[in-house]
Amino acid sequence: MCQLGGVADRMQRQGEIIGAYVGAAQSAAQGVSEVFERFGTGHEHTKEGGVYGDLHGQFLKGVQRIKDSPQCAEWTGEDGFGFNVAERFCCAPRFRPAVAAFAESIAQPRKRRSCSRPQGPVLTAASETRMTDPINSLPDECLQEIFKYLPRAQDRGACAFVSMRWLMLQSRMHRHDFETSVTKCECSLQQDSECVRFESPSSESEVAHNSSAAVLGGLHDLPEVQGPVLVPSGKDNPGADEPRVERQPQWAMGELSRSLEGRKATDVQLAFMALGTLACGGLGKLTIKGGAASNGEGVSNDGLLAIGNCCAALRSLTLWDCLKVGDEGLAAIGNGCRLLETLDLLKCPKIGNAGIKAISRGCPLLSTISLDSCPRIGDEGLISVGKWCSALLSVAVSNCGLIGSKGIAAVGAGCKKVKKLKLERINVSDEGLALLGEHCKALVKVKLANLKCCTEAGIMALFNGAGLQQLRSLSIFACSGITDLSLEEVGKVCRYLKLCALSQCPMLTDEGLKAFLQFCPCLLSLQLERCNAITHTGLIAALTDCKPTLQMLGLSKCNGIQDQGLLPAEFQLNPLTLKSLRIMYCKGLGDDGLAVIGRCCPSLEHLNLSGLVDVTDEAVMMILQGSGRKLVSLNLSGCVKISNLSICAVAKYCAEHLMSLVLDGCRNVGDESLQLVAVECKSLEELDVSQTSITDDGVRTLVEARGPCLQNLTLSGCNFLTDRSLSLIGQSCPFLGALNLKHCPQLTHVALNNLESRLMDCELLYC
Repeated sequence: MCQLGGVADRMQRQGEIIGAYVGAAQSAAQGVSEVFERFGTGHEHTKEGGVYGDLHGQFLKGVQRIKDSPQCAEWTGEDGFGFNVAERFCCAPRFRPAVAAFAESIAQPRKRRSCSRPQGPVLTAASETRMTDPINSLPDECLQEIFKYLPRAQDRGACAFVSMRWLMLQSRMHRHDFETSVTKCECSLQQDSECVRFESPSSESEVAHNSSAAVLGGLHDLPEVQGPVLVPSGKDNPGADEPRVERQPQWAMGELSRSLEGRKATDVQLAFMALGTLACGGLGKLTIKGGAASNGEGVSNDGLLAIGNCCAALRSLTLWDCLKVGDEGLAAIGNGCRLLETLDLLKCPKIGNAGIKAISRGCPLLSTISLDSCPRIGDEGLISVGKWCSALLSVAVSNCGLIGSKGIAAVGAGCKKVKKLKLERINVSDEGLALLGEHCKALVKVKLANLKCCTEAGIMALFNGAGLQQLRSLSIFACSGITDLSLEEVGKVCRYLKLCALSQCPMLTDEGLKAFLQFCPCLLSLQLERCNAITHTGLIAALTDCKPTLQMLGLSKCNGIQDQGLLPAEFQLNPLTLKSLRIMYCKGLGDDGLAVIGRCCPSLEHLNLSGLVDVTDEAVMMILQGSGRKLVSLNLSGCVKISNLSICAVAKYCAEHLMSLVLDGCRNVGDESLQLVAVECKSLEELDVSQTSITDDGVRTLVEARGPCLQNLTLSGCNFLTDRSLSLIGQSCPFLGALNLKHCPQLTHVALNNLESRLMDCELLYC
């Protein structure tokens, strides 16, 4: 009896509190009813009913779709809501939100008007603010208390679209605040009498039943879990090495993905998005790329606060060029989005260590973090990541001047499951790299770029001992620590390495490259860029020592490779298994060097010889004769000495499989060879003949033969093309996806506009 008496007292106190707010609202109810009667009493969804009526219809349609398919929610419309934000206050609302029904129920009895439609002109935003609006004179706390009686997501959305103030007030309310007084009293009664207890489901079928019921019944038909339930590790739970969610609440679906870019990235849009996605499966992935911060707009902490309050199912967050977002906004995400797994920050100057701490503490499931050009984030933030995010799998840190060896070492010591690591332009020293090599033994992919504080000792310490034996991909750019000795150590430790890319390593010579290749029997791809100490000896070693497995070889701007060391009479290489060969902008390589390589690559599928200004038709014809039978793509851009003879060889030897051909800058190529390619190459889909000598006749033959199959066509800088070519393209290329017509002086704007109207699905570039 005493227990029931206590329950009755609490219910009485709650009733008194509610009665106080109801009394305050009664004085405003008469004015509210008059406003809603003037705007309309029913749910009207006609076109002339205004933007707000359409919005309410969108919500009802979204809920109906969820009922039809609870596991595959959909959402259509501009920015996920089917309306233009610029028009949101230009029309009067034609629906009656849940707050109207609540206000009318507590109002004094009065006679209704005979007509529910407006008698005068439609109200605008300015005229609406001038009229007497008693309910908006209530303080924010009172309005929020009224909003708590809107448990269904569609009612909350309809109410939020009434005014900007109501929208922002709801966006600042946490999802747990929307509970009715009946629910509160029932929960108190259950806790005191201990008659009803929420137990975890005993089977997978019961879990599925509860999830479906949550979707069909609204947001509060099931008890909501306060954040994810983490399973602890230990003897009672063997195999649980990382925190995970045992039971996910009904809002933890996260089936929707949204992206805001440029001027559309504002706090108002985020507030609409946060409330609008509640009834459609929940927001799972959010990408924000820049906002008009210079005009006083752009995403700020208020927008992220709305996401944190309403989007608990968020798993991926990307913030690029968000100049107004700070630690408070990121803290809101950490407190409200406990299921966050991916965080990507780029050029966010106001985010510092406090925001990273909030994310690491509040998001134990975080598996991927990328920090680029965030000057306020330092070692303190990464230390918290290493302490709390034990499930981290991927770490990328670039251009953060305050991050040094302490932060990187803390991540290595605390996140021992990291598989992907990227360090670029940070102040990490040899000691930091040594600690990484000691703790991160599960690394599979590593990229090191512009680490000025690292020396040869640091690189050797990173790969010394038993660490990094599982490494499969290694990319090192502009690191002075790469020498012959350190690269040999890498080869000894990483015996299963499959991809190696080295750029701007001036201390690396042929001896180091040869020793490295001897210890890597599984190497599939080797890329060298601006390694000027590498000569023809290193190239021959790459082609011979990795003969059984090497499939891709890339040489870019390696000026140490000269024709004098690659005479065809001196080298007779056996056939190789290379499928992709890229030799770009190597000034010393000409016809003799290509002749040697062309004879030993019969299985080539991708060939890129761009920027070889000394290569002539003779070398191209020789390499195509020996390696062109299986070619799928060929790039000869910048080979200024080749002519129609080389292109005729393409049509002769590469006709069967060739799909992509790039001839950018080949001034000596004209209509004759292009016509032959169009007729012979039956599989051609992409063609780039920029800055060539083709005319309208060549384009006519091309589109008549290959027009229906062409997907990408680039004609930039073709000075002899006229409007006649545009007419032919519009008639014969219905499936063209991209067309580049920049810098064609004889084309007129009238013809370009006509072509654009005919190719509606084509991305057309011209100026």
